[in-house]
Amino acid sequence: MSFRSLVVGALALGILPVANLPVTKVLAQDAVQPPPVENSKYHFEGTVNSGSVYIRSGPGEGYYATQKLDKGAVVTVVGIKFEWLKIVPPDGSYSYVGSAFVDRQGDGKTGIINRDDVNIRAGSDLDAMKTTVQTRLNKGDTVEILGQEDEYLKIKPPEGAYLYVNKQFVDATRVLPDADATVSDSAADAVAQSPATQPDNSAPAPSPAVVTTVTPTAPPVSQVGPTIDATPPAMLAAATTQPMAAAPSTQPTVAGAPSTQPAVAAAPPPSAEELFGQFESTFADMSKQSLADQNIDDLTTKYQSIQNADGLSDNLKRVVDLRIATLKARADNKAKLLEARAMEKDAAEKELALQAEQQELAERLKQTDVEIYTAVGTLQPSSLQLGGGTLYRLTDPGTGRTVIYLRTTDDKATSMMGQFIGVRGTPTNDPQLSLRVLTPTDMETVDPAKVNGTVAAEIIPPSMLARQASASTGGN
Repeated sequence: MSFRSLVVGALALGILPVANLPVTKVLAQDAVQPPPVENSKYHFEGTVNSGSVYIRSGPGEGYYATQKLDKGAVVTVVGIKFEWLKIVPPDGSYSYVGSAFVDRQGDGKTGIINRDDVNIRAGSDLDAMKTTVQTRLNKGDTVEILGQEDEYLKIKPPEGAYLYVNKQFVDATRVLPDADATVSDSAADAVAQSPATQPDNSAPAPSPAVVTTVTPTAPPVSQVGPTIDATPPAMLAAATTQPMAAAPSTQPTVAGAPSTQPAVAAAPPPSAEELFGQFESTFADMSKQSLADQNIDDLTTKYQSIQNADGLSDNLKRVVDLRIATLKARADNKAKLLEARAMEKDAAEKELALQAEQQELAERLKQTDVEIYTAVGTLQPSSLQLGGGTLYRLTDPGTGRTVIYLRTTDDKATSMMGQFIGVRGTPTNDPQLSLRVLTPTDMETVDPAKVNGTVAAEIIPPSMLARQASASTGGN
């Protein structure tokens, strides 16, 4: 086997270009599309529980902050993804749209979008970035203009534009009555007519043998996962029951017969209300556990066993219906969580195998005259600067797209600007940027024509990979 075939085959073992990795921050002129966060079945109102809480343009610390909210500020939550709440933009929020895509009307305070699929970006009082796309508008849509900045117009956030806040800084207060229309009728009734908000004038009086105590409970939002299935405090009621002591039963004594102990009647089975109280206690205890450890299916079956019980009041039946819907949503989220963990484990195992293959390849190539680099590409400046050192971009000479970011304090990089270079070092995931970043230990100019020949690298620009594939098939 020729050396060239060895290099081509080894590079095909799974070494992927960093350009295929997700990027949450790019150049200011680029557009960043956050991962989709679906609206939940229940929307709720929440109160900020801390001071100077950042509101961000996307669901993660890597997205720029748009404003700060003080303790006590009220937000409307419409969705959740892991640790992040999707909210309606609070007062003072605004968005950006390119002024070239808007035709001003009348006094200039309104405008009409003049083409389809126009990006609407999150505006910020704290950061000059204008990259995160909140939504898109089409030709004919109307916008309310608040001002202008450079080539952008500041506009009131249109419908479909949302922001995000970490859920640890928001306390749920109440479910909103105009929740999503996909909520079942029984669940909507449970929220609108729960015992905590309306009196139950139609409920039958409790049995003389049972005393019913109503206490407010609700599952914490932190246990919900991607779908908000929990109802905030004071929106539902759980009944706990305490049976009254029954008088001992006796049998008459027959004259002349030997005396006997009074016969004790068998204890009656628990009533539907008693079972409800037991299930509510289990529900509250289970909600304190991590989602992966919750025995959701068993508790769902128990609630279903009393769903249509005659001894249960209409209000409590509504609570049971909502609990079942909540548990089903949790079950879906638990399945997704376990699947994600399995995928992470599988990915980690594949990463270890890939590292072993790369190490073996490096050992083989040490015996040749091939120059080995971590990455190759054209060195370009970066307008994204955060953290120590200066950030540069290593780009694809064919497309100009970023292959990987470099962080260095070496002045040597300045003299190599615009040249095709090879870089050695160890790529890492920068937690501040949420990007793949390489800190060079060595940099030198490289002849791009020698890539895939006497120059090899773990990270190669995609356009050069395509050239490599063409060469390996003989140009067919």
